[in-house]
Amino acid sequence: MTSKYLFLFIANCLLQCACIIADDGTDQTKYADGWSPKDAAKNMLVPDGFSVDLIAAEPTLTQPIAMCFDARGRIWVVEGHTYPEKASEGQGRDRILILSDEDANGSFETSKVFVEGINLASGIEVGFGGVWVGAAPQLLFYPDADRDDIPDGEPKVLLDGWGYQDTHETLNSFTWGPDGWLYGCHGVFTHSNVGKPGTREDQRTPINAGVWRYHPTHDVFEVYAHGTSNPWGLDFNEQGDWFVTACVIEHLFHLQQGGRYKRQAGNHFDPNTYADIQTIADHAHYVGDLRDHAFWGDNFTNRPAAALDTSALGGGHAHCGLAIYDGDVFPPSYRGQMFFHNLHGHRVVVDRIENKGSGYVGRHQPDFALSRDHQQIGVGIMVGPDGALYTSDWHDPQTCHNRSPEIWNRTDGRLFRIRYGQVAPQSFNLWNESDIELVSRLTGGNGFIARQSARIIQERAVVGSLDVASVVKRLRTTVASESSQRNRLRAVWLLGSLDDWMENDWMELIGDSDEYVRAWVIQFQGQFGEKLDQEMVDTLSQLARRDASPVVRRYLASLANRIPLDQRLPILAGLMSHSEDRDDANIPLLVWYALEPLTASESGAVYALAKQCDWPKMRRFVVRRAATTKHGRDLLVERLTLNADPVEQSLILEELLASAKSRGGVDMPDRWPEAFRKLRDANNIAIASLSRSLAVQFGDKSVAVYFRNALSDRSAAMESRINALDALSTIADEQLPENLLGLLDDPKVATACIAALGKFSDADIPGRMLAVYEQLDAPARSAVMTTLASRAKWAGELVGAIESGRIAADTVPAFVVRQVASLDDPVLTGRLEKVWGKVNPTSEEKLAQYQKYRGMLAGAKFDQADRGKGRALYEANCGKCHKLFGVGGEIGPDITGANRTSIDYWLENILEPNALIGRDYLTTKFLMDDGRLIVGLVKESNDDAVTVQTATEKVVLSRDEIEQQVQSETSLMPEGQLEPMSEDQVRQLFNYLRSPSQVENH
Repeated sequence: MTSKYLFLFIANCLLQCACIIADDGTDQTKYADGWSPKDAAKNMLVPDGFSVDLIAAEPTLTQPIAMCFDARGRIWVVEGHTYPEKASEGQGRDRILILSDEDANGSFETSKVFVEGINLASGIEVGFGGVWVGAAPQLLFYPDADRDDIPDGEPKVLLDGWGYQDTHETLNSFTWGPDGWLYGCHGVFTHSNVGKPGTREDQRTPINAGVWRYHPTHDVFEVYAHGTSNPWGLDFNEQGDWFVTACVIEHLFHLQQGGRYKRQAGNHFDPNTYADIQTIADHAHYVGDLRDHAFWGDNFTNRPAAALDTSALGGGHAHCGLAIYDGDVFPPSYRGQMFFHNLHGHRVVVDRIENKGSGYVGRHQPDFALSRDHQQIGVGIMVGPDGALYTSDWHDPQTCHNRSPEIWNRTDGRLFRIRYGQVAPQSFNLWNESDIELVSRLTGGNGFIARQSARIIQERAVVGSLDVASVVKRLRTTVASESSQRNRLRAVWLLGSLDDWMENDWMELIGDSDEYVRAWVIQFQGQFGEKLDQEMVDTLSQLARRDASPVVRRYLASLANRIPLDQRLPILAGLMSHSEDRDDANIPLLVWYALEPLTASESGAVYALAKQCDWPKMRRFVVRRAATTKHGRDLLVERLTLNADPVEQSLILEELLASAKSRGGVDMPDRWPEAFRKLRDANNIAIASLSRSLAVQFGDKSVAVYFRNALSDRSAAMESRINALDALSTIADEQLPENLLGLLDDPKVATACIAALGKFSDADIPGRMLAVYEQLDAPARSAVMTTLASRAKWAGELVGAIESGRIAADTVPAFVVRQVASLDDPVLTGRLEKVWGKVNPTSEEKLAQYQKYRGMLAGAKFDQADRGKGRALYEANCGKCHKLFGVGGEIGPDITGANRTSIDYWLENILEPNALIGRDYLTTKFLMDDGRLIVGLVKESNDDAVTVQTATEKVVLSRDEIEQQVQSETSLMPEGQLEPMSEDQVRQLFNYLRSPSQVENH
């Protein structure tokens, strides 16, 4: 056991002992599927010295979906009664409550309704004379200038166009940033096109995953960063860097403006992104054993049967809320640590961030709080004015999003406070404090008070009630005289949010000794995308070349994404001179995102700059971008005729080849024959091979003889023969069909040959494949079924073979059946259902299926089912698309951290895979001009071709060959996967799916 894991093991054991042993020495471990509010607080496990208070609960508070504090320390809570479906116009049922502690005893005994009747509310913040509410499709502002808790009028629609296709991924996590902007999150399966009311569609801003921001006084909206999955937790640290928590994919991301981050699904809006920035987490909050992840020991051993949920796995992959502790009450070791909910684990987990390169790495810490109530669903978490953590509990048996309004418990909801020591309630009203009193609040250890004070100063500046001269003087003094980075940065942030700070102030601080002060001077330049004056461009260019701080260089790379194109190159050139940044997680990609738009207008300068840069990734990206256009391809081929450097030749050939493949082939550049003669005769075998492959994509049939010989050579390696097959298929070699049929007896290439035969319509192909079916191995047999199902004329022969018993019905996978059903031949589908099972069951039939399988998946037979055989079934049916315990495909989500111990969870997803589908998982049907029907997910698209992921392979379809393209309302995951399985096989599969760890394959 490594020292790191030994430490985590001991820490968790200590936490367990501290939390579950009462003063009298009795074991207080208890679990429940629904505590009363008081019992839920009483039985929550927290570290020694901490206590849990119940702040509010049903019936006063129900379904809390968003919350925030105001400048009086009151809590504003959105109750999400409309969720999960958008209501009809005027039928919204959401409301906003204000909870207050009027007698300052810490109880929050007073509750009032601010407004009700909101439709699908999901985010809230208070400030600038009113209340900001997200209610897709709108961002609303409820004016309350006199702060009497009564709206001054109807809400103003600031922005519209917010989507709600997936109603748990709408705009959320509203947070005032250090720079005075309002920030929020947005999920991947909701597609928004945001703008002011009345804005044309083509002038709006699209977002479907990431973080956005809106300036409350300049009325400007923009996407701050693209990517992640469904982030529902957002906060910044004491340096002003942003972090989000995410679901399904890795759970923690550090965001820089202009960054593009790993997505759960779909592609970035810019097809030339090429690579995105990854998670900073070095761990997961689920699965494994006690040494690897934060289990609470009693959940792992000696647990009662009721505890058999994902707590046995250390949690799950769904996270919600984020609070970076900036209070002054918890022990000092907690300051700066990240607290967020793990939904399936019913707990609050903790990460510690450490500096790494220009950014951070997230380290695992012991869990902070565990609710032994398996219905606790944590949503919000925030640091209060008293230095305690406040957490909301949606409280419901349903852990995962479900569109059915009927299943949700509408009567529950809780709000807890986790404090250290005695509660220290405060009575204050920052709105009533003077300007100078508020400025003095910036330098205290209470981050909540500092944030609220800065925002109020900004508000007063907007309405003209601020003593600007006095405030700016005090802030400048703080920047000049304070030694604390935290206090200096708070002053810089506030100065940056005021419009009265002059350019010479920025120029003075650009040489400050603190890297984050310099970084924030850079951040405020061009924050609205305006053109910089030349002196500032020159200064920033010099800074990019000479500044020793990777943090400063990260902020410069971010700035380069915002300023006009004609001002970027000098700054980017300076950044690209730093060889030490070649492997940095952020800088090279941020530089690429800023550089890429220049490749069209400054192609020569960009290519020269890339050649000089010591970042291999940058050189490759520049060549890759050039390969996407005819002009660029011509220039690259010309380079091949002039340059004998094998490294550059290989790079150009690789990128030209990849680009041409993604387009289903491209026109041959004029100078290609000249370049090919030089390259194919080179002594470098790799270059000669690449050039022949590229010749194929250019439609150069002079290589046909070479590849025919390579395919026919049965002594050659399988990979080289399959590459030859692909080449001959691409150039449409007239001898290929007969050659393929002649190789069906060759196990090395039979599977690939069968798949390739699908492109040809010869009438004898089905019969000749079926004639050798019994001699084929399992992959080749699967290929026969898939190929026959791709054409209407051939699918009948497939069904006939199943009817006759030549192909056993229980060996036909569900995706093949789905393919046949997609041919829209009712007679053929009916024949198939008679021998295989129901393809599209009715509602009554689905209900009967639920009852059948629930009965089957209970009792001793289920508990004792062979998980090893279940793993084999999983890999044959599910593993092509989903990853479990690190093994499997990546077409669908990783299901390791899902709610895997719930039988209903699996039944809902397997029996009704189309009940809830993100747009990026919807299949598309392509009818090709040769008669084939191809069904799959669109993974990439350009002007020339579409790349489609089917259930078995990834194929590139030329747009010239697509006769019809129709998006379906189904996912790639087919219905009926359990139909051909026996009862024992179903039990084996489900018992494996709920396994806490990997098992041997039988």
